[in-house]
Amino acid sequence: MIPPDNATHSARPPGRVGSPAFKFVRDFVVIVVVAILISALLKTFVVRSFYIPSSSMESTLQVNDRNIVNELVPNLIPIEHGDVVVFTDPAN
Repeated sequence: MIPPDNATHSARPPGRVGSPAFKFVRDFVVIVVVAILISALLKTFVVRSFYIPSSSMESTLQVNDRNIVNELVPNLIPIEHGDVVVFTDPAN
């Protein structure tokens, strides 16, 4: 006997792949992984954070300051007098 079209049975038992709980967990994991990848890419290529441990720039930057540096600006806008420039040590 073929059940009518409006039968209320499901093809999959609850708790199996395709259930709403599984889809929620899968979507949550995908969102977390994508967020981690995007933040890693942004931190590597766009924005970096620096800590000022010494008083070498005291007239401009204070000891224990934390700065966020835009990595794209030197490639898009020329550096001018008075700009604070962050560079890597060539010896390392």
